[in-house]
Amino acid sequence: MGQNQNVDKRTYRKENAELFLKLIQHYRKDLLSEQIDQGMGEANDSVKVFIRKRPIFEKEIKNGEFDVVTCLPNEIIVHDCRCHPSMKHHLAYIESIRFPYPGTEVFNENVSNEYVYAQAVKGLVDHVMDGQIGTLFCFGQTGSGKTYTISNIMKTLSEDLFSQLSQNQERFNVTATCIELYGDSCYDLLNDHAEVQLRDGKTGEVIICGNKLCKLKSGSELNELYTYAASLRETQSTKINASSSRSHYICRLFIEDTITGKMYAQLTVCDLAGSERNADSMYHDAERRKETASINSSLMALKEVIRCVALSKETDTKVHIPYRASKLTRLLKDCFVVDDEKLKKKPKTIVVATVSPIATDTEHTTNTLKHTCMMMSSDVPEGTKLVVQDVLGDDPFNKRALLLKPLAKFTVEETFEWIGSIEKGKFKKCIPLLPSTLDGKALSRMADKRLAQLLGDSLGMELRKAL
Repeated sequence: MGQNQNVDKRTYRKENAELFLKLIQHYRKDLLSEQIDQGMGEANDSVKVFIRKRPIFEKEIKNGEFDVVTCLPNEIIVHDCRCHPSMKHHLAYIESIRFPYPGTEVFNENVSNEYVYAQAVKGLVDHVMDGQIGTLFCFGQTGSGKTYTISNIMKTLSEDLFSQLSQNQERFNVTATCIELYGDSCYDLLNDHAEVQLRDGKTGEVIICGNKLCKLKSGSELNELYTYAASLRETQSTKINASSSRSHYICRLFIEDTITGKMYAQLTVCDLAGSERNADSMYHDAERRKETASINSSLMALKEVIRCVALSKETDTKVHIPYRASKLTRLLKDCFVVDDEKLKKKPKTIVVATVSPIATDTEHTTNTLKHTCMMMSSDVPEGTKLVVQDVLGDDPFNKRALLLKPLAKFTVEETFEWIGSIEKGKFKKCIPLLPSTLDGKALSRMADKRLAQLLGDSLGMELRKAL
């Protein structure tokens, strides 16, 4: 690659995959033995977030991709592989950003679907069977394994729910409605895609008008209904996925108590449309770009509602929850009613966020994790950034860490350490020739002629190029 050739950061990552991967592996040895303080923040009982990392695929490895996500039991680290503006390989560095998930769990690529269900979703189903309101969201970037995860969860959820209902089979009636939210319109997937309207009830609840309810008698019927309705969703080919869902899919179950004639419990399962990077929208026409903007906007509104709900649990001050920010949050308002005295229902929300491991998706993975940290609690930080520069010595991977900051802010000690480490230590023998009080600011302002006087024409010019 020529010195002056322009290249975007994603291409640079692929071209230097071997270097970055070895640096990441070096870090992982330290990260696995040095976890962050798990006392930072506490999980909120009403909103819990679980993260699942999908495996890297063989076709991605052949395409030059590599794994930049490290999973620990209660935290996840994203290694952002970066380059110096000069594009010089010896100035490559990594920003490792750590996201804590106290009280929940981070699932790595080797975890089974059954384990994800047992740890993340089983408690939600038990909560619903206690006569409460439960909501399950699956959230993530297009191509991160989101729909795969929620589909497999539904298989186990369906059997588990009806297994518990069978203990009082004569007492409960279960009905379901399947709604698609595409843009600003709602459609009934069980009624030939007929458009339905949202209306406000007398007590502030949101009523879906014109939707069809389907009665269910077994777990297999529920899973078949969910799968059938999902197949009718609006999908489009994206740069990442040949068949990406471009709408939000909401499957809501109503469990009625036949003795009282009232609603006993409610469970909502929501497979959210996959978000996309802005960079990918350049391949779309105007209509697709508008569609992508609508999806991302509704996801941001949902994130804010979930965050406000979590915050309302932590403070005695009344918190405004912006349900009307989008059609999606308005449709899901019933899922977030906070200890309504009339309904006497306690809502519980589980968010399963999926992330891609590949370097190309670094920015989107980081963005997903920032949003999920916001959803959990005001005490949970949105990511702790450990910025380090990898200074390569004689052994390219026997590196030392320097705080990454502009040369002009280097102290005298940092300046000499940097000079001695670059270009495989070429300038180390020249350090005694430099002024003993030389700091980064003085070095960056030193004239070419002065460098040539101190180090000689050849070395002076080479050091200038390295600055």
